[in-house]
Amino acid sequence: MRHQRIDGDLAQEVARLVAGLHAEARRVSLPALQVPRDAHRSPGGRRRRRAARATWRVGKSLARRSYARRRPLAPIATALSLYIAGVIFAVSPHGANTVPLFAVLVALVVWWRSRRRGWREAEKCYAAAVYVGAMGWLETAAIIGAGPPMPGVLGFAALAAAVPWWWHHRVRPHVPEYDDRIEIWDARVGVQGGALPGSRLLDVAEVSTGWSAMIALPGGKLTTENALGATKRIASAYRKPATSVIVEPLMTAEEDRARLLVLSQNPFQQVLPFTGPQLDHTTGRFPVGPYADGTSATWKLWTPGSGACHGLVAGTTGCGKSGFVNQLCTETRLSGVSVLWLADPQRGESVPDWQDLADPSFWFAGTIPEIRRMLQAAERIMDDRQKRRSRERWTDELGRPRRGRGKFDPTFEVPLLDIVIDEAPAVLLDPECRRIIALIVKQGRKLGVAVTVITQVPSLAELGNDLSIRSMLASTNILMFRTSDKYSKNMGMPSDLPVNPSNLPEEWPDGSTTAGLGYLASASGRVSPLRAMKVEDPYGWATVEAHVAKLEPPAIEAASEDFQTWRKRRDDDSDEDDAVPSAAPAADEQTVAATALTPAARRSTARDAILAHLKHCGQIHTGVLAAELGVPLPTASSTLRRLERDGHVIQVRHGIWAHVDHPFEEIDDEADVA
Repeated sequence: MRHQRIDGDLAQEVARLVAGLHAEARRVSLPALQVPRDAHRSPGGRRRRRAARATWRVGKSLARRSYARRRPLAPIATALSLYIAGVIFAVSPHGANTVPLFAVLVALVVWWRSRRRGWREAEKCYAAAVYVGAMGWLETAAIIGAGPPMPGVLGFAALAAAVPWWWHHRVRPHVPEYDDRIEIWDARVGVQGGALPGSRLLDVAEVSTGWSAMIALPGGKLTTENALGATKRIASAYRKPATSVIVEPLMTAEEDRARLLVLSQNPFQQVLPFTGPQLDHTTGRFPVGPYADGTSATWKLWTPGSGACHGLVAGTTGCGKSGFVNQLCTETRLSGVSVLWLADPQRGESVPDWQDLADPSFWFAGTIPEIRRMLQAAERIMDDRQKRRSRERWTDELGRPRRGRGKFDPTFEVPLLDIVIDEAPAVLLDPECRRIIALIVKQGRKLGVAVTVITQVPSLAELGNDLSIRSMLASTNILMFRTSDKYSKNMGMPSDLPVNPSNLPEEWPDGSTTAGLGYLASASGRVSPLRAMKVEDPYGWATVEAHVAKLEPPAIEAASEDFQTWRKRRDDDSDEDDAVPSAAPAADEQTVAATALTPAARRSTARDAILAHLKHCGQIHTGVLAAELGVPLPTASSTLRRLERDGHVIQVRHGIWAHVDHPFEEIDDEADVA
């Protein structure tokens, strides 16, 4: 215990001595021995430190930029990783045997990523090609080593594989809200249970009225029709009214793609006024009105190097058909290369501003007999042009002498004859009118005679039960305004219309009309909503002085006196339904009897029309009666049964009917079948 106490006292004494010496040293100042604070910072050291700091900043910036551009740099990183793996497998004693196991693990990762990301077929093929090449190089490096020429082979292959990768992941212009729109689509539309599960949104871009994008659908699972049917759910996903979201098929007819247009402001609510003719003589087209994205929808009067173009306009009452007729008449009249003939069986009630057009080659027909004369004159003009043009000699662009023309390009000297027929179903009830219209739509293209038919429903019954008329009219211009039923979309189109005109609203939310809203379709054109321009003063355009085209003298001569005297007949109201002139082709007794019906009978109800027809025809089959009168078969059948109950008609045999006041004979089975 004693020794421990001595040791403790000694330690304390030593500690006090050291503390005293330290305090004395701090108290005494030795300026001569003090070293300058920055004496150790030599110029070389400062340069090295500045270089180190600059290197750090550059490296940090490169790392940040590399991460931001990690997708374009992915091929380089993959090639470096592959070379390092090749070196490792080359120096390993069992590297060549380990590569297949590594390849299987990589294949599982690639397969999982393709399923998770929903790669397209092209992306899968690219990944498969890169995978096979990479694993082949790795196995070769493990066998023969990673020395030359293996690095060069890897670099060349990596560069070849990087080109399509860089093109696909090239830097595109920044689009505001791009990520937000895609995120909304993935979370509400493309998710399982959404409107279009598995779909993606691509190529988002700003347009003048909102933004547009491409809808990529999973192949084999969804089609463009599914995207069109999901319009309202897409509108709900983006919290937009249904009228502000437009889905349309692509003009390339790809069934796994569709175009999406989301409007921030609806351009259709403001009617675009018609300011004057805008016909492009190089294309034969004039703008009808704007699409939702601001581009123009165009109507084709003729196709350069081909000939005249026919047209079909359909829509319910108040949809804007008359407004488009005013625009069509204005463009035709003031084109300088076309002549307008206008027909309206309601004596001009549909087109009151165009009845008194003073153009020398204009013709207005307001009754069925006058329309028949007009069409017969058009047929004679076609015959005359065919004879003259088949003998015409000319020189082509290669300087070769030719004879006969198989195309028609309108000029001021030989203009296009455009016949516009409003309320066409009443005209097509007349067999003679129906025959000539069918002839025009078949042969008028190369002879410079076109017909545009205006109707409410483009059904076969409304178009005279003539399939050729509907098919030929639907080959060029089809303008479908709002319809009253969903079945009209399958009528009159070059194919089933992928949208339904009956879904177009009748009024905007503010109560204003949607007249002029519709679809302009053609055999290979865009099918998207548009709104036709409004002609504020059609009478002004009908009476404005202009250098209008005139029919060539041979055509006027072929049109005969009927063309020269139509104004006198209209003013005198001398339009009796006389017999068919001798210039018309011969017809059998049944056709002549049908032609002899009065205009009042044609405009009457189906009941009166059927009774009048039976008085002239005698015995007739239900189907034949419906075809000749242009009445739907169910309507004709039910009307005949009611007339039988009322004692006006008699059913001779099954399907064969006759008027009670008309003598009839029993017919055999062969006649019944006929």
